[in-house]
Amino acid sequence: PLVPFEGAAGSESDPMIALVRGGWTNLDEAPRPDAQKVEYRVRNATLERIAYPLLDGAAPFPAAPMLRGVAGVTLRYRLAGAWSDRWQPQGATALPEALEMQITRTDGRRYRFVMLVGTGYTPPAIGEPGNAP
Repeated sequence: PLVPFEGAAGSESDPMIALVRGGWTNLDEAPRPDAQKVEYRVRNATLERIAYPLLDGAAPFPAAPMLRGVAGVTLRYRLAGAWSDRWQPQGATALPEALEMQITRTDGRRYRFVMLVGTGYTPPAIGEPGNAP
């Protein structure tokens, strides 16, 4: 069965993130789902995105370079209000609340991205913890 979200250490050949995303617009009405399998990996110091036309993962599109000069990437996953260096889902369809990606460039610069994952996010009300002005 296809897991909607996987996070791993990754390598030149294995993805560090593999996910199924919804909302893939089908302008030419091709016979395919509106969900798409997508993977991210670092290969030859380049962050790449690999997308697949079908969910079974056969015959991917060519890898798309997203960022060159990448020395390393670390990932953290947020679940139940806590960050973890490993994604250990509680069931095959479980998703983290958020993903943190820290990218270190070959020139030493570091960048941090935090992304919401999944659906149904409700921001806390004004004045609740975690919602600073």
